[in-house]
Amino acid sequence: MTSVCSEACVTMEPRDEISKALNIPREFTRRISKTRVVCLVSEEWLQLALQGNVAGHKWRHQLTVPECDYLLAPSTTTLPQPWLRISVKSILKSDQHIDWPQDEALYNPELDSSLLGHLSETSKENFQNLWKSAYDRYQGCECSKMTNKQTQFTEAVRQYLYRIHPDVYSSLNRSRNHQVDPTSDRLNTSSTCPQNIVPILTVVETDVNLHLIQPYFAQSLHDAVTFSPSIFESSFSKALFVLYQILQAMRTFHKHGLSAGDLNMRNILIDHKLWVFLSNVPVGPVCHSVGSGGSQDSDTLNTLESQSPAVLNQTAEQVPLLQRLHSESDSMVEDARRYLHSSQNFKLEIKNLPDFVEQWVNRKISNFRYLMVLNTLAGRRQGDPNHHPVLPWVMDFSGPDYGFRDMKRSKYRLNKGDNQLDLTFEAFSGLSDDSHIPHHVSDVLSDITYYVYKARRTPKSILCTHVRSRWVPNEYPSSMQRMQEWTPDECIPEFFTDPTIFTSMHEDLPDLELPPWSSTAEDFISKHMEILESEQVSSSLHHWVDLTFGYKLTGSAAVKSKNVNLQLVDEHKHVTNRGVVQLFNVPHPHRTPVSQRTGPQPPRLPKNMLPSQMLGDLVEDTHTGDKRSSGSSQTANANRPEQASIRLPKSFDPVSDLDQLESLYNFSSNTMKELPQSTYAKLPPSPVNRSSSVVTCDMQAFGCLVCEMFLASSLHMQSTQTSLSHRYNVLKSTFREGHGSFPRPLLKAVELLLQFKNYTSGKNKGEITDFCYPVVNRIGLPPPTPVQLLHPVLDTLPFPKYFPDLYTCLCRLKVKDNDIQQVRWSCNYPPVEKQKVVKVIAREKVKILQNFLETFQGHLSPEGLELILPYVEDLFRDDITAIPAAWSLFNLIGQEIGPKETSSRFLQHLVKLFSGENPSPKLMKIYHKTFLIQMLLRLGLQTFLSNFATLLVEAVAGYKNYVFEELYSDQQESDALDDLVKRQDDEDLTLPPLEEEEDHDEDLEMGSQFSEFPTESTQDDVDDIEDEIADNLSLSEDNQADDEDERSEDSLNISVDDESDFRSDGEAYGAESAERASIHSISHLIDKSYDQPGISESDGGSLTEKNISSRDWGTPPLQNHTDNEDTVEDNENKNGGSEVKSSMVRSETDEFAHSMSERTAEEVVNISDVSAESIKWLSQRLGPVLTAKFLSRNLLRMLALCYFGEEQLIVLAESDKKFPKSSRLVCGDRNAHKVLECLSCIAQMYGEQVILLQYVPCIVDMVNTAKKRLTQKAESGVISALVLLRHILPLLSDISLMDVLQDTIIRDTLSPLIKLISSASHNFPGGSTVRTLVCHKFIDVVFIIGLRVGFEMTRNLMKELLIEFFSCFTQVHGNQQQPPQESTQQESVDQVKTQVLTDDSYCNIKMDGSTNEYTIGTPVSLGNFSPSPSLSPVGWQSSRKSLYSLTVTPYDDREDSPEYGTKEKTLQDLVEVFSPELAMASYIPFCRIFGSIYMESCLPNDDMIRQLCSQYDGELSPTPSSDSEPPSPIHEVSMGLCLPCLATPVLGIGSNVALLGNRIQLTSSTAQGSDAFKVGPIHRNSRILRVDPDETRIEQKENQKRRHLRGNWLAYWEHELGLSERDTMFNFKQIKLQTFEGHSSSIRSLTVLDNENSFITASKDKTVKLWSIKSYGDGAHKSKCQWTYQHHKKSVFSVAYLDSVRLVASCDSTVHIWDPFTGDIVRRLESSRYSPVTALIPCPSPSTMIITATNDSTLRFLDLRAASYAHEYKCTTSTAGLIRCVTVSPDSQWVSVGFSSGILSLLDLRTGIMMKSWKGHEGDILQMKAYNKTTFLTSSFDQTMKIWNTEDTKDLPCLKGQSEPVHCMSLYKNQIITGTTGNKIGVHASIENQASFTVTKLKTDTFKGVLTSMAILPMNRTVLLGADNGSVRLLC
Repeated sequence: MTSVCSEACVTMEPRDEISKALNIPREFTRRISKTRVVCLVSEEWLQLALQGNVAGHKWRHQLTVPECDYLLAPSTTTLPQPWLRISVKSILKSDQHIDWPQDEALYNPELDSSLLGHLSETSKENFQNLWKSAYDRYQGCECSKMTNKQTQFTEAVRQYLYRIHPDVYSSLNRSRNHQVDPTSDRLNTSSTCPQNIVPILTVVETDVNLHLIQPYFAQSLHDAVTFSPSIFESSFSKALFVLYQILQAMRTFHKHGLSAGDLNMRNILIDHKLWVFLSNVPVGPVCHSVGSGGSQDSDTLNTLESQSPAVLNQTAEQVPLLQRLHSESDSMVEDARRYLHSSQNFKLEIKNLPDFVEQWVNRKISNFRYLMVLNTLAGRRQGDPNHHPVLPWVMDFSGPDYGFRDMKRSKYRLNKGDNQLDLTFEAFSGLSDDSHIPHHVSDVLSDITYYVYKARRTPKSILCTHVRSRWVPNEYPSSMQRMQEWTPDECIPEFFTDPTIFTSMHEDLPDLELPPWSSTAEDFISKHMEILESEQVSSSLHHWVDLTFGYKLTGSAAVKSKNVNLQLVDEHKHVTNRGVVQLFNVPHPHRTPVSQRTGPQPPRLPKNMLPSQMLGDLVEDTHTGDKRSSGSSQTANANRPEQASIRLPKSFDPVSDLDQLESLYNFSSNTMKELPQSTYAKLPPSPVNRSSSVVTCDMQAFGCLVCEMFLASSLHMQSTQTSLSHRYNVLKSTFREGHGSFPRPLLKAVELLLQFKNYTSGKNKGEITDFCYPVVNRIGLPPPTPVQLLHPVLDTLPFPKYFPDLYTCLCRLKVKDNDIQQVRWSCNYPPVEKQKVVKVIAREKVKILQNFLETFQGHLSPEGLELILPYVEDLFRDDITAIPAAWSLFNLIGQEIGPKETSSRFLQHLVKLFSGENPSPKLMKIYHKTFLIQMLLRLGLQTFLSNFATLLVEAVAGYKNYVFEELYSDQQESDALDDLVKRQDDEDLTLPPLEEEEDHDEDLEMGSQFSEFPTESTQDDVDDIEDEIADNLSLSEDNQADDEDERSEDSLNISVDDESDFRSDGEAYGAESAERASIHSISHLIDKSYDQPGISESDGGSLTEKNISSRDWGTPPLQNHTDNEDTVEDNENKNGGSEVKSSMVRSETDEFAHSMSERTAEEVVNISDVSAESIKWLSQRLGPVLTAKFLSRNLLRMLALCYFGEEQLIVLAESDKKFPKSSRLVCGDRNAHKVLECLSCIAQMYGEQVILLQYVPCIVDMVNTAKKRLTQKAESGVISALVLLRHILPLLSDISLMDVLQDTIIRDTLSPLIKLISSASHNFPGGSTVRTLVCHKFIDVVFIIGLRVGFEMTRNLMKELLIEFFSCFTQVHGNQQQPPQESTQQESVDQVKTQVLTDDSYCNIKMDGSTNEYTIGTPVSLGNFSPSPSLSPVGWQSSRKSLYSLTVTPYDDREDSPEYGTKEKTLQDLVEVFSPELAMASYIPFCRIFGSIYMESCLPNDDMIRQLCSQYDGELSPTPSSDSEPPSPIHEVSMGLCLPCLATPVLGIGSNVALLGNRIQLTSSTAQGSDAFKVGPIHRNSRILRVDPDETRIEQKENQKRRHLRGNWLAYWEHELGLSERDTMFNFKQIKLQTFEGHSSSIRSLTVLDNENSFITASKDKTVKLWSIKSYGDGAHKSKCQWTYQHHKKSVFSVAYLDSVRLVASCDSTVHIWDPFTGDIVRRLESSRYSPVTALIPCPSPSTMIITATNDSTLRFLDLRAASYAHEYKCTTSTAGLIRCVTVSPDSQWVSVGFSSGILSLLDLRTGIMMKSWKGHEGDILQMKAYNKTTFLTSSFDQTMKIWNTEDTKDLPCLKGQSEPVHCMSLYKNQIITGTTGNKIGVHASIENQASFTVTKLKTDTFKGVLTSMAILPMNRTVLLGADNGSVRLLC
């Protein structure tokens, strides 16, 4: 059976045929092979195509031709909406009959993985093969032929679709008139299409062709090995997995009786996740053979195909054009144009590459064509801006025959200069960071340069996208000379062939100026081409080829030539289809000069003239007897012609041709593994046996493919289209020369597949005998098949054991992807329902990956993880699956790859997830403490705080909250949901928690049929959630600490507890716990957070968690309970098999809304609530310093943003009980509520010093900022400052309040604010709204202070403030009060004297401040307040305008002036602010704290303020009382103005006031004490501020003050808070913070956990203790340990904590492995079985290894996951003493060992090879630390510290510092902290010789004993010091 595509050519050009058949404009297509075209279509077009209506699409989106070219370029990775790229395969219909195999397997495709089954099948197959072979040998081979039938070609294509793509086969039978069967009809078809074959979306059938519409893949396997070789060089498993997928695809083809086709790297497509697709359609005529050549439709990318036989392999006779003289430049240009046109439209095929080299060397083809051939081999594509062909700049255009370019230097080097390149290369060489790679050249031709070159012919939109966002024509070079000077990149072919490139299509961009020696563009390109083909350029062009494509790209030659290219050394591991390619690694032969070429005539030699010939006939006769004659005769004999030398011309070298030929053949044989074709006679036909089976041919092709993948660097110059026999010959020749670079594990498979040793050369060199496999090979196996290579027992190819499961997992993911695509393009679903179904299917992908990772946790190699990580990252990128993936997969994958890799891959996705703009209830999970613990553990403390602290604070402010109404996406929801929406307020309707989880099981069951996620009682499609911190964790009760109070407080906050919770739930990810909760988990998390005991308002809202507060580290801390496992398993069995159906699917939001339908607004819990509780928990966990730096500082900034914007200043109609009482509440107060709650919690936790040293200075700074410049941010800052001040006042003690009241609060804050809001020179951007709100918040603050400090202090301290505030009303309203006439006043007085009290008058009641009693003053008439038109509501606006408008002044002409308008607006704002309403809102509360009589006496404008209050009071409508009749106006006014100042038991007025009828009577009794503050307001205005005095002071219990900052802790905290972020020096101040006592002997080892609030110590007292760091006391506090491990029998000298497995290894010569969270012993490795251990160190995360050093100079690697030794390395070849210390590089590349003799050994950690061993010190090695990837430090008893470089271990200068042996060494950033037994702490600023060094002697009162161990807490900048007396001290 053959496996090539149809030979028939399409009558119409493919692009035209496809454009006509598929309704796609021709410019939207690009041809990539003979029968395949890539098309640019819209989503709408594809939707119609899948529905069978391609003709119905109307092209509304128009693109220019350059835009289409850019989007169709293979290097373009991102396409804008709504564009997509598809690939269209056109197959010409034909009635020709071909042999077509039956649909039966070529062999047994099933895989029996058992050994017994394999032996049985092998025996049976061997027997059958031997019998068949014998029969064929003796009886003939007729019956051994394949049983094929004759089938029409078109029908064969249909049969292929039926076998491989059954989902599209049915469309062909009903497809007529360009119609296809809609996707919806085949939606329910099972996904049987193989996952490693390019899928077919649909088929469009015409009368002539079958058009297969397929997805477009831009990269091929050839691109991967060519442009991204590091992918396979760095990971052998990646290459193996690619081969594994290819074998699976071949197995699929063979299962259906088909061949896999032409297997070569260009036909195998690959995506960025290394998923492989075979692109062949294995249907072809029988006349072709697999071995005869590549398929005519190989679907190759970027290859040149045949135009005509005459163009293929041109000899000298076939290219007469290129033999013309150089002056014929016009013909050269035309030839170049024809070549470019043919390469674009007909895809010229390149064969016999050595012939091209030979023809160029011998001047038979042009420079232009040869360079274009090299560009094609390097993968460069015409029109691709990122990978366009390049040609050299040949001159600087200064003259027509001079100014030639130096070809020995790259253009980049010529442009930048040697000094700059050397500086860049050397600077990067000194850095160990992977992001700075030493290089000289960044690119040969960048996309920016490409567009600058073609700027005149490129639309502005594209130029602004790629070159510069702003269109500045002057920025583009104006002339060719300027262009050549400007660019560091090479030239493009268009400057040699295209005259239109110089003409500008833009009006403001002139044409590109030509050199003065050319007249027109045509003349320039003609002369330019002539220069390219000139002798000056040809003689040195090979140097340019070496720089651009040759050996000077890598190695020492590249460094010497300053040509190290970044793309070749950056070791990028992402798949790409562009880059620099090194075609050959030996010098390129030069072009034969014209003067040296051997012509047809021999050279003309000069004739040698003898002296006698010079004299002519005058030759002297000589006599024989004369002595002189005798001498002359000898001379004459010597000068005879046969004795004379032949003098050759200077330019003639007969050996040059031979040297050139030898150089050419060496180059061809080394680079292309073959010689030019002229070397051989004509090759015979293909050596492959034409009668070989399909399987044999496919397996041989697969063997060639394996070799080509790993030998790609030496096969770049191979032909783009070669036969299988040619490939085989080249590889055989390569292996004959040596295969040192080929992976040794694959040699066995290659020998099995290619049988190199069994085939020898035939008569003609390069010919092999017919290829076939032995019937039974030497190991007893039948001929190879894909099934045989995939068999796990045989291990022919070294596939890891997890490959089958990994492949199955990824195939399931691909099936889900296909299902999603089908749903999206389906017409059966409404849009809303379609989105829900997509979500359900997408989340099943999370479940698939989770199951795989759980199953293979700990069994995947790092290379295996790299295969699965791209799929995990895709789930994080997808908005649908991001949250479920984060919840279910983040911890699993983070545990496997370690913090560094986790941050590199997932940090950006997590930040995006937290920064999402689409709020949803699902987000509560990632803001919950449960997920935050995961991020803390898997990212590290510093990464977490740096990236997520701000995001958490933003969520606290409510900006991430979801709106409950938005959960309803369908109008047909249940009645309960509709009722809920109707009765809830838009702003108040949010997420309530579940009261009892079991109450709502029935509500959630509706969605169970659409999910595969089992829950406690139902299935749901919402999320895949696990309860991370379970409530089923308990403690044992033994081993209690002595101090129970301290113990309970410690257990409340220690982070090790949190981690233990997380660890126990991490185990729940495994098989032991299968609980899968949907939306219940959100509510469950909320219930756990808010239903914990011990939470009260007095605790400041701090989160006391049940599972933490009950913890006791005196016993093994945590143990799992599995009471509910049976229930979980039952639910799994019940619901595990559910499938997605096409019926109505309830989305997660619908289900959630349904479950919340019975909740009330008071039970609402939103994202801000969860975030606030997480902030409180974090503040406990982090400690005071990190809390202040990352939490409270951001909370203060966030508080100001809560009042930023007009929408935040909207006044709330009604106050909420949960908000603090205020004179005016706005929307910003809602957002600020949780922020203030968190700030209060932090202040209560760490004491009022947080308020005094952080909060109050922030308040003052906000006010000062506003004083300097009033911006919108400054406005919000002022409001937030007042709100914060009002909130923190109750938290301050009386002493602290009085300390800051007068100077800080009144003088620096309140007084400047009064001046600010009353100033007419300050224009508030927010206008009167902001001023008014500031005034109301000012009232709140003053009122709270007054209630807090009492009458006397209020009057003494705030009198001036009172006067200053109310004077603002005089500034605004003072001129309105007209002085009454004397007669009117006297008349009124007389009237009052003669009349009794009536309804229109009242008595002014005043209070005596000394007696606290009321007195009745002079009656006042109401008429005095009502007549004034200026105070009436009707005349208020006109009065304000008449009084303060400047339009009535003589300066009316300045009205249009901006300054005038601003001042007028400010004055208008003042009038609106200081209104009667504000007067009422301020006067009555101030009366309550100052006293009305006191205010009347001290306020100059008291009467005016009262009038304003009366006016506002009159504007309010009367409110009927609960009594039978409303109060009289007298009572109303009097109570409104004065009576609220005191209260009586009856009326709430005062103790000496009684109401008799309609009279108020004073009694003699007086009220004493503070009863005056128990006022109950009775005024009709409910907005008057009322605060219970008890609320102005919050008292904390004594046990809540344990962590308050004082003493040394306060000094340390204040110092760290004041440091700049740029201050990175470790400043050791010798401040003692805490002492840890518990050990009875010397501390031998200290290990700090990453969270920096827990550490582990090992001691000589045979114990290991676990400690918690908390800010207790003033520095003298002594803490007890949390738990003790007591199972050691000897002194413990080393302890290590391995973060990846959460286990501890401690050593006393035997290693104990134990769990610090449960106290369980995992294993003890006794020394009787193993050698005693002398040192121990953990490998960097994510490794699970602990390195132990034994006393026999051996390193043994202990796998803590398996609790057993894995392997061991020998450290020395001679006696070096005992191993004292070991250190490992941060990247786990090397390990260094220090011996007691001073010898150092360096070993490769991956192979165990000893790299070096040398004498480093004269004494015992004390300490070793890895400084970075290439450097480590050592200290010795010889009192020296040395720095060693792993690449060069020469004896370096000693590190200056300590004068005694250093036995403690730690690192802080790039600084070195050392300690000695003399109790001296040294700090080296760096490892440089010039670095500073400081040393500090520990004081005896700070540290007692001898220093024995040390550890640094880098985030807190503290140090733990262990002493010989068993104590540990925390110092800073």
